[in-house]
Amino acid sequence: MADIDYTMSILHRYLKELSIKVSYGRIRKLLATPMGCSVRGISDALDSLHITHEVYQLPATYLSKIEAPFLALMHNGRYCLVKSIQEEKTILLSDKGKEENLPTKQFIAAWKGVVLIIDETQASYHEPYYQLKQILYLAKKYRCLSTIGLAGIIYLLASPRQTGDLLFNTLTWIGLAVSILIIYKESYNKDFLQRFCKIGNIVDCNEILHSKAASINGIITLGEMALLYYSTLFLSTAFHIPLYYSIWTWATCISIAFTLWSVGYQVIIARKLCMFCLSIDIIIWLQALVLFSTDMAAWHLNISSIFAFILIGTLCCTAWYALKELLDSVREVAKLKDKRVLLLSYPTLFDTLLQMGHAVPNAEKDMTIQREAQGGKLIQIIINPHCKHCANEHQEWMKPENASIRILFSIAPQDTVGKDIALAIITCYLEHGFQKAMHLLNEWFEKQNSKFIAYYKPIRQAEQMLEAQQAYCQQIHLKHTPFITVNEREMPQVYDIEDVQYV
Repeated sequence: MADIDYTMSILHRYLKELSIKVSYGRIRKLLATPMGCSVRGISDALDSLHITHEVYQLPATYLSKIEAPFLALMHNGRYCLVKSIQEEKTILLSDKGKEENLPTKQFIAAWKGVVLIIDETQASYHEPYYQLKQILYLAKKYRCLSTIGLAGIIYLLASPRQTGDLLFNTLTWIGLAVSILIIYKESYNKDFLQRFCKIGNIVDCNEILHSKAASINGIITLGEMALLYYSTLFLSTAFHIPLYYSIWTWATCISIAFTLWSVGYQVIIARKLCMFCLSIDIIIWLQALVLFSTDMAAWHLNISSIFAFILIGTLCCTAWYALKELLDSVREVAKLKDKRVLLLSYPTLFDTLLQMGHAVPNAEKDMTIQREAQGGKLIQIIINPHCKHCANEHQEWMKPENASIRILFSIAPQDTVGKDIALAIITCYLEHGFQKAMHLLNEWFEKQNSKFIAYYKPIRQAEQMLEAQQAYCQQIHLKHTPFITVNEREMPQVYDIEDVQYV
């Protein structure tokens, strides 16, 4: 499945080749849909930008007739930006703008047969404040690195001005940054900095970082140990705990013993080297050199300094595991999004599950608030003004543009406020139409603003419609809201209403 960052970058590069300036942030926002990385998702994004384009499924013999540049969908699910295609060779542009020559036969073998072509004759599109939006997007994307960098600068400026202190603190900050990179590689992206981490048969970071020796019984990994060590050292110095020179000395000596074991394991047992591990080892050795060459080393400790160091270590450990749970949750959400895309890739599955659902006859057309569409599905939604689920989901109800929408109210007998809101919205619908009525409904769900009740006094027809809606809800034995049916079948729970536009 194509990655949204790569798809965003390759589409941005394609637009840039055509002198069309659209910021990364705008493209990413347009691709942030369930079908965003698919051909349809890219096509919908270009439609939103009013950029004329065509999508073709072609045999290989037609490739020579297509005018480059164009996007080609490959069998691995990714897109290639074809700058030039000739009989013998094809020139591709990477998402970074680097050219790559590929034999045309090899390109055709990897090509899925789908191309997307933007009309070059149209006027170039320039997004307002393009440069500013690019800067803001990059600042947001690299906010973590920026935060670490700023924290490091503040840390160094606030530390004592002696040369030894400055060197030691700089190495601590570098060690903290390297430990974060280790965690990212070992837990989130094993291909990160692969050129640095895989050199011949000797250097292989992944093999070392995923070996049994790189964790303590699976409880804490090498990267996490380095992170906790340097973050504790970092904060201990920043808070100026008592006798922190002694803390530096004892911590460095203990760490040197660990580095000897680390190097011994890599050289003697694994017979592989990890560049990240060696970087941490070198940083610790340099810190020891700074300590003992500048006469900063001290050995005297007291209970308060030891207690403060342990307390800060516990704080860092607690903060990390809380952050780790959050990162794991984010990763699970990303996996669920990928599975949702796969679910929507099979439209027939929706129809199959729909037919297996509970049959519910539609309400009479004249008793509903409705928006008609030609040839699409008929979606019926029963809502309650005080339902939290309705309030959370109401923005999705208007998204299926190719479907007919019918809305009814279910009001409890004692709910006078809900009845007044429903009557006002129905009256507004009868007098001003569907869009105005949905605006009032949005006002209520978003802001709990019921002032419109005073402006829309219920008319007799509105009261009759609401009475008919209540009778209908009793007839179908309504148990919850929102209750959604599609073509007189209860909508499968694995789908959201916005998914209807894709299936």
